[in-house]
Amino acid sequence: MKLYCTKFSEGVNSLSIFHAAAELGIECVIITSPASTFVSTGYFDNAASVLNRDKLLADGIPVFRRKIGGGVVLLDPDQVFYQIVLDRNSPILPRMIKNAYVKFSKAPIKAFAQLGVQVEYRPINDLVVTASKLKISGQGAGIVEKSFVFAGNMLIDFNCELMADILNVPDKKKASLVKMLKSNLTSLTKELGRKPDKEEVESVLAEKFKSEYPQLEESSPPDTLLQRASQLSVQMTSDVFVYEESGRSHDQIKIREGVYFDRT
Repeated sequence: MKLYCTKFSEGVNSLSIFHAAAELGIECVIITSPASTFVSTGYFDNAASVLNRDKLLADGIPVFRRKIGGGVVLLDPDQVFYQIVLDRNSPILPRMIKNAYVKFSKAPIKAFAQLGVQVEYRPINDLVVTASKLKISGQGAGIVEKSFVFAGNMLIDFNCELMADILNVPDKKKASLVKMLKSNLTSLTKELGRKPDKEEVESVLAEKFKSEYPQLEESSPPDTLLQRASQLSVQMTSDVFVYEESGRSHDQIKIREGVYFDRT
């Protein structure tokens, strides 16, 4: 099983790579960080309803529609992502999804601890700071092709104002949304009182995954994987794919587990 610690010149490739790995049946752990800012929606999201398309177009921010569920996510270079791709019949994959979340949260929890922040898993999607219960990592899981995918992030910092701007929320509610985001989310920078070096975060995270899974062999991703990821980046940011009508209602925006913002 491979460990890929990889960098991209295009932000969206940091998500398309795990889709490519799942499609190609490559079992791996990927640690990566976007080189630029973009937005990702869940597969069942109604992007035309929930996103402020004018803001995205004006700022040149692309939208990537994932093939797994979850809500709208703002991704930028101040985040480090971990992605696990396994065959659906892998012996290391728990049969119950709740157990998979517990198992695959262990490495990032230990990475946060080494960096100086004690966090814990909060069912079903979040890692929260133990003392304050503020969200510092969002996670998600799903099936892509014949593979199981688990993905999460470590927030080095987070732009709450931009997150509010890219969502389709009435202007009179923007300030309330920013306030709610700031009161429910945190980051390594806020918790430590300084901005940690991203390469240190990536290195510590890789170390913890190798400790949890000794079978991991660090190597460079094969060209076939990178080429397919680039192709998927084009396909999964196209307007036809992103803005396909899903029929889903978006009266509420999920901030963290159990906390929602009414955008109507």
